[in-house]
Order: sequence, then C-alpha cells, then structure tokens
Amino acid sequence: MKEQIVIVGAGRIGGAVADVLRRKGYRVDLWDIVPGLVAGQQSLAVLIPRATGVILCAPSWATRAVATSIVPLLPRTAFVLSFAKGIESGTNQTVNAILADCFPKHVTGVVGGPMMAEELLEGKGGVALIGIKKSVHGRLRQLFAKTGVQVRFSADARGVSYAGTLKNIYAFALGIADGAGWGVNLTGWFASQAVIEMVSIARFVGSDEALILGPAGIGDFIATAFSPHSRNRSVGEKLIQTGKCPKSEATQSILPLCAILGPKEVKKLPILAGLSSVLAGKRKITGVVKDWKTLAEKIG
Repeated sequence: MKEQIVIVGAGRIGGAVADVLRRKGYRVDLWDIVPGLVAGQQSLAVLIPRATGVILCAPSWATRAVATSIVPLLPRTAFVLSFAKGIESGTNQTVNAILADCFPKHVTGVVGGPMMAEELLEGKGGVALIGIKKSVHGRLRQLFAKTGVQVRFSADARGVSYAGTLKNIYAFALGIADGAGWGVNLTGWFASQAVIEMVSIARFVGSDEALILGPAGIGDFIATAFSPHSRNRSVGEKLIQTGKCPKSEATQSILPLCAILGPKEVKKLPILAGLSSVLAGKRKITGVVKDWKTLAEKIG
C-alpha cells in the first residue's frame, strides 16, 4: 500500500514530519487552522477521505476538537497518530484516551521519543516510540524506513502518553532552574530529582516505569530539557525571568495531573508541588525556586 498521509497542524513538528516523509517520496498533505499558513491548502473535507493515515500535530488541548472534525470523513482503514503530549483539562484524559473516545472504530496511536523538529529537518534523525496496536506495526515501520527516524513500538499507549506528558512538565521545570541561573552541578541534581518524580508518578497511575526510563520518557526529557528549540523549556525560562507564563503543553497539563494524583501524592513530589502552587496562583515562582535550592542543600 502506498500511504497517503494528511498531517493536521503545520507547526514545527508537523512541517518537519511532512519534510521527512516527502523526502522518501510519499504524498503528504498539510492542513492548519491558521489561514494562510499552508500555501494552496485544501479543505479537510477534500483531504481526509483520501487519507490512508492521519498524523495529528495539534496540541493536546486542541486534539479533541480536531479529532471530532475529522472522524466523520476518515476511511475505516486509515490509522491516526498524535504527537500531542499532555492532559486535557476538565476530563483529565491523556491523549491516547481522547483518541479512543473520538475514533472508536479506527486504529489510533501516540508518538513519544526524542523527535526535535529542527534536527529532523537537518536530517539528524530521531527515535519514535509509538504506542499502538500491532496490526499496523508493519505499515508504520515501512512508512518511516530509511528516513533517519528509528521506529519502536509499545502496546501501552497510555504509558507512552504519560511519559510524554511528564517529560514536558519536568523540562518546563528545568527551564525555570536554568533561567534562574543555576549551574550545571545544581541543574544535574535537579534533573535527577525530576526523574525520581517521573518514576513515582508512573507507579502511582499504574504505568510501566520502564517507559519513563526509555526514549519516550528520559530520552525525550533530555532532548526537550536541554534543547534551545524546546518550547516547554523556554516557557520555563520566561516564567522565572519575566513572571509571565505562555501557554504550553506542560503548563496546561500540570493542574490536571495534580487532580489525578490528589493532594496527598502531590505533596510527596516537591518539583510538581511547586509548579502546581504557582499555576494555581498560590505562590510566586521565585519563592518556589528558592525552596528547590534549599531542598538540594538538605539532600546534599
């Protein structure tokens, strides 16, 4: 089967994935809600019915709306992948659960792993861990074969979703620490504390902690936390430097995650607890960063 892919969301990652697949010779159509972003853009009513696969590159807070608009048009044999990594406010659902709600008759999956758009465009490759049913493994392996993207699979789409969400949240936190002027020694400790919290959360929600320790978790956390191109990291820097917090998948997911965990569990997680208190408007970020530094001194 010659795949015909529609990518919904023509931002950094959507454009990069389109470039990767086009270089291999695939027909890839881009669509974005922003007028004029895609030259000569056709409507979803034209694009979706001829798609053999749809890749959603919209953020988690927009995933349900995008999916709802697509599902009546989508051929039954088409698969749906999402690159979104977050938790939906209100429902507290991870992206895999949103997809299952919206596409009950289709095979859906979530993509994790270090896949920074800028490096994909430069031909440096990436590692994609896809949480999806085995029935489409062969199609997806062939889709990305010889593109520089290493594809791996997991049957635990929920776990992949949680790993991606957590790496964003803790990359955001690391951006705050970096923006506060911490050196690499203290930042190294902070990163280790972040991993401890990520594993603890995975255990609490019943997710396989091996996914946290693999490419969708720590692998992507390292890429996101230390890349100058990372939005979640840069939003953390802006928060500590300006007091303003732009919207990102991390900032939108923290309070829903805390609602899932409950106050008793959140209290055991000093980084997450600090972030939630700031986003809930209970504390200033400067005070939280001071507490984190004090914690490092106590542990040391």
